[in-house]
Amino acid sequence: MTCGREVSFLDTTVTIRDDGTIETDLYCKPTDTHQYLLPSSCHPPHVHVNLPYGLALRLKQIVSNEVLTHRMEELKGFLVDRGYSAGAVQRQLGRASAVPRDLALANRKRKGDEDHRVPLVCTWHPNVAGLAGATRTLLPILKATHHLRDRFATPPFLSYRRSRNLRDILVHATERDRDRPPDGGSPCGSFPCHQRRCLTCAIIQIVHVPQHTAKHHITCETQSVVYLLTCTLCSAVYVGESGRTLRERINRHRFAINHHEDTPVADHFSQPGHSMRVSGLEVTPDQTIHRRVVEKLWMQRLRRPGSAHRVLNRDDGIAVRLL
Repeated sequence: MTCGREVSFLDTTVTIRDDGTIETDLYCKPTDTHQYLLPSSCHPPHVHVNLPYGLALRLKQIVSNEVLTHRMEELKGFLVDRGYSAGAVQRQLGRASAVPRDLALANRKRKGDEDHRVPLVCTWHPNVAGLAGATRTLLPILKATHHLRDRFATPPFLSYRRSRNLRDILVHATERDRDRPPDGGSPCGSFPCHQRRCLTCAIIQIVHVPQHTAKHHITCETQSVVYLLTCTLCSAVYVGESGRTLRERINRHRFAINHHEDTPVADHFSQPGHSMRVSGLEVTPDQTIHRRVVEKLWMQRLRRPGSAHRVLNRDDGIAVRLL
């Protein structure tokens, strides 16, 4: 948002004063309701204690000194309205106010870079609140063992993971993460590349195999891929692999069909009415043996008794036993 000598970007408003100096302030959308974490929520105590400090330190980083006091009081009001103790909030605001602004803006090195303590990870529950004290009390037991003495020279680093929430309980994992890859990047499945003159985009589709959930984001430009060709007229399928891009491999199939070569794909899809759709099954390491193993496993899977698919592959691939 821009207005005269003022511009807002993300959570910061920058204003050029008449004397040429720059003033920065916190920017909040008009619809922001400031729904901060409730102190009654099931989180470790240090989360509720340090939340006001973290928010106040953020104000210290963003807001110019002239309006910082007003923003601090405003933040205190928001937190008290959410159920936080006014005294506890004031202590954390004072702690943040004591931090020099240049220090607040400096890049801080995380303690974990130099801390080599053994992590102790457990699921948070209010009943384990005393676990930190218990580890310190029982530490001499570990130090009494010769081969653990050096490893546990200091108490373990206690870290909590969250417990299951309602979403975890009510939503099945395969539905919740169906379109999300493990790394949280692009959605999983088969998608067109949208490149000009790409003929594969028109025939690419999401794979429809029972009990199979896509785990990779596959496009026409994906390399080292195991793919599936499906006939739009019948239930025939063909499993293939390629170290080249999926587009290049499909173009080679198209050439074989047009020239009536002696391949299972050309023999089937050169018949009237039979056209193909392509789906990416898996992306594998760029090794031929790995791709052929995955290809073989897919052949065996689709050839299982009761399968609705008719596999066009003439050979059985390399010798692999499907467990």
